[in-house]
Amino acid sequence: MKYDAGYSRLYNRCKSILAEHAGDNAVTSLQTTELKERVFSSEYIHKEIDSMYNEVTTSPTDSIGKSKELIESCCKSILDEMNVKWSKNWDLPTLCNETLGRLNLTPRTILDTDPVNEQLKAVCGNLRGIVTKLGEIRNVYGSGHGKDDEFKGMEERHAKLAVGCSSTFCIFVWDTWQKMKSQQGNE
Repeated sequence: MKYDAGYSRLYNRCKSILAEHAGDNAVTSLQTTELKERVFSSEYIHKEIDSMYNEVTTSPTDSIGKSKELIESCCKSILDEMNVKWSKNWDLPTLCNETLGRLNLTPRTILDTDPVNEQLKAVCGNLRGIVTKLGEIRNVYGSGHGKDDEFKGMEERHAKLAVGCSSTFCIFVWDTWQKMKSQQGNE
């Protein structure tokens, strides 16, 4: 079946309505829709996003793994659009650092003249730290590495945290990239 954007929007709207009636978190539904409609256009990534959200309760391990992969996909997409060469050997912190640096979202790129510069520097530094720690959690508790018979995965609440953090990160850096592109177009 070929990807159809109109069908996808209708599907997401229906899914959102069902989730509201089922008591699902409205923020999660909004993030899913936003990621799929504004950030990623790939049918493959749309399926991965759906899987990441759906597996929070059924397979937290897989959901945590997919949350890390979502960040990687977002950073690679932005760097590709910027025509920045990245290496497939880069780990998540390196990929994230390169992306945040190019978007001027690092503590050293915040101007001291900004009224809340200290707070913004802290938030941007913590943003990078969250991504690094999510990668570390995924390495131990997420999918992607073989596990032994004694493996005990993390709980649903941990998967929700990982998914929420990765979604928020992706939406924020994508919005920043879109703003940067529009400002470059106006110059």
